[in-house]
Amino acid sequence: MEWAKFIIEVFVGLGFLGVTFKWIFSPRFRLELTKKNFKKDKLEIDNYLDSCDQFNRNLIHPVQFQYATNIFLGTTKFHYSLFNERIKNLWNFKKVFSELNYSYSFIKQVVVNNQAHLKYVFKEKTIKNIRLVAVIIFFLAVLVYLGVVIFEIFFLNEFLSSQQINKNDYTFYKLFLTVLYVILILMASFFGGKASVALSLKDTLDIREKNDEN
Repeated sequence: MEWAKFIIEVFVGLGFLGVTFKWIFSPRFRLELTKKNFKKDKLEIDNYLDSCDQFNRNLIHPVQFQYATNIFLGTTKFHYSLFNERIKNLWNFKKVFSELNYSYSFIKQVVVNNQAHLKYVFKEKTIKNIRLVAVIIFFLAVLVYLGVVIFEIFFLNEFLSSQQINKNDYTFYKLFLTVLYVILILMASFFGGKASVALSLKDTLDIREKNDEN
C-alpha cells in the first residue's frame, strides 16, 4: 500500500509539473484555458439575459428573477432592477461589477418602489478629498523615503561617530517610523484606491450624490 501511495504521489506531482510547464512554455495551452473561461462567461451571460427577457415579458416572477440575479452575480447584495436593463449596454460588465464590489464601502444601494439605484455614502467632494489625501500621502512618503536614504548614505556615519545620535535610539525610532510608514501607505492605498474607483463608476452606473432626496 505504501508503494502504491508513493507511485500515486509521484504521478500527481508529475501532472502538476506538466501543467505548470505547459502554462509557462505553451502560448496555445494558455489560449485554450482562456477560451474555456470565456465560453463559461458567455454561457452565464446568455442565461442571465434570457432571464432578463423572460422577466420583462412577465414570464417569471420578481422572486425568480432575483434568484437568477443572485446566481449570476454570486451575491445577494444587489437588487435585480440594478442591472436588468443596464447590463445590455455594458460590454465590460465583469470589470464594472468587480470595481463596484471593490468600492462598495463608498457606495450604497437604495431601493424605492422596487427600483434600485446607487448612491455615494459620502458627498462626492468628500470622496475626492479622500483620494487627494491618499495621493499627498504617497507623494510625501516618496520624499521621506528619499530623505532617509540620502541621510543614511551621506550623514548617518558622521552623526554616529560624533555621538550626536545614539545608534540604539536611531535603530528603535527607525523601526517605529518604518512600521508607521507602512501602515500609512497601506491605508492610503486601500482608501485612496476605493475612492478613486467609486468616482470612476459615477457615469457608468449613474451613481447619485449623497444629498439627493431618494
